[in-house]
Amino acid sequence: MFNTSRGATTRLSGTTLSFGTASEVGPLSSRPSYDTSDVDPWGSASMPPPAPPPAYTTPFDSIISESELPQAYHQTWAAADQARQGDVSVNTLHRVLAASNLPASQIEKIVNLTASRARVSKLELCVALALTAFAQQGQEPSIEAVIAHKHALPLPTLDRAAVAQASSAFATPAPRAPLRGGTLDSDPWNTTSGVNGAVPVAASNHFGIEFGQEADDPPAAGAGEGETWKGVVETVQVQLRAEKEGFILKHHVFTLESSSRTSPVSRRYSDFDWFLDILRSRYPFRLLPLLPPKRLTVSGHTLSADPTFLENRRRGLQRFINFVVNHPTLKQDGVVKTFMEEPNLEQWRKSTQVSHEEEAISKRLDRNAEMSIPVDLEERLSTIKSSLPAVIESWQRLCALLERIARRREADAADWARFGVTARGLAEADGEAWRRAEGDSVRGIVEVLGQRAGEHAEAVEERAAKMILGIVEDFKRQRDLYVSFSALLQRHERLSPDSVERLKKRIETSQRKLDALRNQPPPSSSTASSSPPGAGAAAPPASAAEVDKYLTEIERDQAEIAVLLSRRVYGRWCLWAELAFVLQRQEGVLLQQTARDFAGAEAAWVRELGRGWEALEEGLERLAM
Repeated sequence: MFNTSRGATTRLSGTTLSFGTASEVGPLSSRPSYDTSDVDPWGSASMPPPAPPPAYTTPFDSIISESELPQAYHQTWAAADQARQGDVSVNTLHRVLAASNLPASQIEKIVNLTASRARVSKLELCVALALTAFAQQGQEPSIEAVIAHKHALPLPTLDRAAVAQASSAFATPAPRAPLRGGTLDSDPWNTTSGVNGAVPVAASNHFGIEFGQEADDPPAAGAGEGETWKGVVETVQVQLRAEKEGFILKHHVFTLESSSRTSPVSRRYSDFDWFLDILRSRYPFRLLPLLPPKRLTVSGHTLSADPTFLENRRRGLQRFINFVVNHPTLKQDGVVKTFMEEPNLEQWRKSTQVSHEEEAISKRLDRNAEMSIPVDLEERLSTIKSSLPAVIESWQRLCALLERIARRREADAADWARFGVTARGLAEADGEAWRRAEGDSVRGIVEVLGQRAGEHAEAVEERAAKMILGIVEDFKRQRDLYVSFSALLQRHERLSPDSVERLKKRIETSQRKLDALRNQPPPSSSTASSSPPGAGAAAPPASAAEVDKYLTEIERDQAEIAVLLSRRVYGRWCLWAELAFVLQRQEGVLLQQTARDFAGAEAAWVRELGRGWEALEEGLERLAM
């Protein structure tokens, strides 16, 4: 299906538009060279950030290396960092150490010795494990002891089940329910009813462009024939494998698991890059998401194996592939099916010649579909183009602010966790110093305060993790939408110029030559009789071969002009369809659900926190009585 060009020309009606499998054309087969630095969400131009801080190094980096750690330490770290983010919260560290059954005062001391931030690195957690082992052996936990035994670190005794539960269970949020769509035939812009019965949002957007039910709105733009837009109907989870693959050159591998497909597949970053190149060549006038960078340079250091960078790249790849498999046109291409289902993509690429035929070359619009393109489309696009940089920058700032709020909550959770451990340690020390009974009110007050602080820390940490993988990713998806549209406008400007005018001039030249041949008088009989003997008859000036040659050239150029003019119209229609359907649908419906889900989650979280503190208040009143 991939090594042949399209067959018969596809005709698109004005009322029901067909989006079949599309392939692509020669001039677009190479990687585009347009500049998207002004809209690149991973670049510096869309939102100039402050100077990046240097890579974080722990105080233990010069003391001990990961190669000297026992295997049990690596296993404990893998259990604690199941999301493979490269670090864990202080609250997770507390729960891991609590599995050792050490006194709270000992755990507090170990935490204070190893954790200086809201997040804990692998080396810091492993040093904490060594200190735990020393404490279990009855020794004083100290960094000096770790240094002295760094080549033979002791193994702590931990409750493995408790360690597994200590891992942040908030790394993967519950999958969202699919968004409801609307029937495009009856009400393409869903102006009569809201999502799930909600009051519909006014049909306008950031650019001041109105999308009412006008005569020039594209009927069912972006939908397949007889198809309704069903929103997000397929969800793809992208996970980074723990171990690199490859014989000589090791590389990271991602696992793609779809809610609508049977088996997961493995893909490298280069596979995503190849996939996007194919989509660019086949669909130059469609919205195409950008890939996250393969590597990043910060303060002169190239980040390609940093755990935080790898996690951000994984999330970017997940946003990319979810956009593609839910786009009403792209998802129907056979290469998308191959990318999502072919077990051995590398072998498939070697054995299959993939067509690069452009969608706009083989598809045609009928008269009704052409008339659906607004006459002021260029004016609308110009308005959008002038507004896009400010819109993208605002979304970039919103993403950064939400992520900053979530990180502050992580730090807040770490402080509450420290408060809880310290309070429980105080209860133990206070009871030993003053010989207080188990039911002593002073000790009870400190214990319930510490317990409540620990519960509060867990709730805050859970909410912060869900924010990072929920609302922050949702806002980044919205930001990517506008970045993709900006890149689409740049592609259209670069690829829309054609050779129609040059072909018209060539047709005029060929026509003049043809007319001159036809108007040339035939040779006279006297000229023919005066020819020397044996010379043969003189060839006629306007031979049938010359006439046929010019006629063929003219017909060929006229056919090419027709194709190019059709491509112009189809490209403009694609821009209007992507703008009116995808942008408005995703900007309206998806953002509406995102905001509603976020508001509901925040409200539920605040109520949960309130119930916890109310329960503490009641418990303290009972202690007072």
